[in-house]
Amino acid sequence: ELKPYQLLELADYVRTKGLGLITTPFDESSVLLAIEAKIDAIKIASASCDDSRLLSAISKAGKPIIASTGGASISEIDKLVSTLESTSQDFAIMHCVAIYPSPNETLNLRQINYFRDRYPNVPIGWSTHEDPDNLDAIKLAAACGAQIFERHVGIETSKYPQNPYSSSPKQIAKWIRSYKLATQMLGSYERMPAHE
Repeated sequence: ELKPYQLLELADYVRTKGLGLITTPFDESSVLLAIEAKIDAIKIASASCDDSRLLSAISKAGKPIIASTGGASISEIDKLVSTLESTSQDFAIMHCVAIYPSPNETLNLRQINYFRDRYPNVPIGWSTHEDPDNLDAIKLAAACGAQIFERHVGIETSKYPQNPYSSSPKQIAKWIRSYKLATQMLGSYERMPAHE
């Protein structure tokens, strides 16, 4: 558990590496700390997508919002989208399976298409927890039209073993290459001239 000053130090360090900073607050005081840390976007965890007090605090932060939907009913997601649409912030929603790790048969990647059809003006992403050596799922998610991707990354230590749903740095590099290959193969929505 980090103290607030440690989180601020960590945020400053992340910026020195040229990375963007996203955080997932679980209460209103954490939203205030996120604002103090000058984060770039706020993530709403699946478990918090119906927390009206937290959503209100996040919507007042003036930051782009990424909301996960694992375990939420479609009526809860409709309400979440309606709530976020009433704010002035940019936001996206993520198809998410809240099973850690997620077996292939639970991924239900067509939900990305479903969300794209149901919320045509909202960017749709995918928050993923399948086996980190599975490089097919990212390609399929890209083919379904996911625009934002979230993946857990961890580094095993002698004290803390790697969990079965987080990627090592080598695995995440392969995962990103797999995504890039998928987007290359998918090509353009525009009709291309015939090749001779």
